[in-house]
Amino acid sequence: MKTIASRPLGQIETSMALMHQLNGSTQTTSLLSVGGTLTAEIINQAAAALHARHPLLHSRIEERADALHFCADVPFEHIAVQCLPSRTGTTQSQLLEQQLDQVLDPSRQLWRLLVLSDVQATQHLLLLTCHHAIVDAVSLVQLLDEFLDDCERLCSGLTLQCDVEPLAAPLEAHLADASAPAPMCATPPGLPYLQTLALEQRTTGVSRLLLQRSLSNHLQRMAGQQQLSLNSLLAGALLKSAEDIGCGPQLRIGTAISLRQRAARTISRSSIGCYIGVAHQCLNVADRALLDLATDYQQQLRASLPMQALRQPDIGLSARRQGIDRLRQQQGFSQGIALTNHGNIHFSPRQHLHVHDYVNVASRVAGNFAVAVHVTRFQGCLSLCFTFAKPLMSETQIHLLQRKLLRALLSLNPVSEVTS
Repeated sequence: MKTIASRPLGQIETSMALMHQLNGSTQTTSLLSVGGTLTAEIINQAAAALHARHPLLHSRIEERADALHFCADVPFEHIAVQCLPSRTGTTQSQLLEQQLDQVLDPSRQLWRLLVLSDVQATQHLLLLTCHHAIVDAVSLVQLLDEFLDDCERLCSGLTLQCDVEPLAAPLEAHLADASAPAPMCATPPGLPYLQTLALEQRTTGVSRLLLQRSLSNHLQRMAGQQQLSLNSLLAGALLKSAEDIGCGPQLRIGTAISLRQRAARTISRSSIGCYIGVAHQCLNVADRALLDLATDYQQQLRASLPMQALRQPDIGLSARRQGIDRLRQQQGFSQGIALTNHGNIHFSPRQHLHVHDYVNVASRVAGNFAVAVHVTRFQGCLSLCFTFAKPLMSETQIHLLQRKLLRALLSLNPVSEVTS
């Protein structure tokens, strides 16, 4: 009898799974714009090879004895892989919204793939949607790169290599043994939005702000001159702008931190899994300059980083469920803003296929973040994807936030180049 790979979920994986179950989903979607001839047969063969190679991709989540487990027994036939004609008149933001609002059932599958192709089958949009318990930003790029590698081999008439990877260990296997409580920051009063609106009545909003290469490079230089990371400069502008749209003078910001290089045991970039921590800061933003806010954010974030690489006490599945349920019931956006910076995105060069664009989004429609911003830098351009829960936050508010953010960045006197 064939042994089915299985293991309990780690703490970050469990949190992602419970948030998905109780708080409107934690799934994430990456959109890749690709040029080159791809047929439905090639796409399905490459997707099947990807599924076979990684146990987390042929896993589902089940509960056993007050713990959640990955059970790697999902056949490829159960995975939704679709190859369809391009949807005329549908924007990339609308496609991303649709994928986030089509919630995965983790008891059946943890990922899916949609490929939209033009009539000539030479221009394609690949939308990879995954449950956040099995991927982080690095994993998403790794999976897409592997998928394109397999497509490239098939386009060249070669056979695929399908050696199965071992089931990835949870984050705890890589953390330091020392244990300490996570630092807590004050939670400001909730904002008076329609938080009582049922999850079923909420949808995901996506709006992208794309900063062209000249502006992106200028901001990078400005950040360096101020001894700031580009992430901190963006955070300062975001916090400053969020106050202007009514998010209050004291704003909580949650920042996703990759622990692949910070953990006691370094995690390979090729390891598929969710290896992140979330650092929270609460900053007073009233009457403060952008650079002052950015500096404060960077200092608080750096101070919290050592805590992220320590094992935290496991509070158990029932206590986690109760905490998430309390979060959902709160009458306001308890965490304000989420900021995730995926950094520079690179895909391997290929003869038959060419990557033109990359976008990533994730969202929870529970609305415990007023807005989540996903930042990527691809081919020199800086992409900021804003996700939000409609109608808790309106598109009008998001567009105002983007305009104010852009104005704050342009106040640093860069060359003005932006598209949205």
